[in-house]
Amino acid sequence: MKNTKFITYSIVVIAVLVQIIGMVNPFTGDAGKYAAIAKNIFLSGDFFNMTVNGDPYFQKPPFLIWLYSFGFYLFGDANDFTARFFPVLYSFIAIYSTYKFARLFYDKITSLVAVCFFAFSEIFFLYNNDIHTDVVLTANTTLAIWQIALFIKDKKLINLIVGFVTIGLSMLTKGPIGLAVPVFAIGSHLLITRNFRMIFNPKWLIGLLVTVVIISPYLVSLYKQSGTEGIIFYFWTNNAGRMDGSYLNNFREPLFYIYNIASLMIPWSIFILAGLFISIYSIFKSKFKPAENEEFYSLGATILFIIILSLSVMKSPNYIYPVIPFLSIIGARFFTSLSESSIKKFFTVQIVISIIIWLLGVAIITYLFPAKKALVWVIFILLSLVLVVTLTLKTEVKRKIMLSGSVLIILFSFIINAHFLPEVFKYQSSLPASKIYNKEADDNDEFFTWRYSQFEMFFYAKTP
Repeated sequence: MKNTKFITYSIVVIAVLVQIIGMVNPFTGDAGKYAAIAKNIFLSGDFFNMTVNGDPYFQKPPFLIWLYSFGFYLFGDANDFTARFFPVLYSFIAIYSTYKFARLFYDKITSLVAVCFFAFSEIFFLYNNDIHTDVVLTANTTLAIWQIALFIKDKKLINLIVGFVTIGLSMLTKGPIGLAVPVFAIGSHLLITRNFRMIFNPKWLIGLLVTVVIISPYLVSLYKQSGTEGIIFYFWTNNAGRMDGSYLNNFREPLFYIYNIASLMIPWSIFILAGLFISIYSIFKSKFKPAENEEFYSLGATILFIIILSLSVMKSPNYIYPVIPFLSIIGARFFTSLSESSIKKFFTVQIVISIIIWLLGVAIITYLFPAKKALVWVIFILLSLVLVVTLTLKTEVKRKIMLSGSVLIILFSFIINAHFLPEVFKYQSSLPASKIYNKEADDNDEFFTWRYSQFEMFFYAKTP
């Protein structure tokens, strides 16, 4: 037992270090655009009239961008690490809220397993590197659902107020979708448990008023900057326009989010998908008659959100992020319910998954981008040995699955953060172009791009 405790604490420390390694990688895509906007805030001090390359920006609300800029103010410099500092810290609110929410309905072991599934998943490591609004949105919505679940249970007004403050912050992060996820979770639970008295509780109006107060300053500034067009875009176009494809679209694939869950929740995908399908089967089998103290926040938020996203013409893997905490809880509930004989079959699958992911890591550092740094090889070999140790420990099978799965995702994320991404970004032309500009251009020279749709250059260039 002492050995496994030492291994567990060591795994947590190493995971944090791997997260920190990822924080110094360059930006591109949306994350680079948010960094460029935050840099303008840092230089101008204007938190509401956001611009990128001199043009007004209102495609996303400002909360994530504010977090970027807070890092710049704290450290006095705009760079990759300082931009990620507060968003990455903020993402751990989702971890804490997942545990506290799960403890309202499940035992400590199930709650800790849910936290492990979430914190040691590929999606958590990936998007703490490539920061999207969904990272902060997930923290806010999970905190909101936990607090409002507490209000429903204990009837304390403070929990309602905190819940709706964080719903307001959710809407300042990604618009009305920040309200939709909590509504899906809370509405499903109240309807299935037939708690109609709570549904019609007039105190919900207090909560809505709190949310309106939180988002109002941004809406006022948005109206001053872009008029009614900006307000309509915030409440309708940016969400409904992605649904029907009138604003943004890419493809129609109804199972897109199922196989993205399978890949992004490695190495726990099999437990999460199995738990999800069994939960759906169970609720229909029971004819929507809940057992005592059974919660439907997790299933309601997950199912309704996946359905909405799957019907949308515009799809992206990060969109699924807000329900990952609740998928983790569903998976943990299934995992802890498995008998010793059943879990042994899953352990065999876990070994196969470990071998596949390990071989993928080997392919990256030997064939795709051969690693020349001795430190990369040393850490890879050490983590590989730890993986073998956790797979062969003389302890219960469930513990071996949890420990080995956590080490596996740390090992793979280390390769991605410390080797793969630095190598890939050598081929990102905007980065060397920015360096050349910073070296050759005079201080008053303007910076232009041609047929390049990304904005990270305006973050890295000395002239924003």
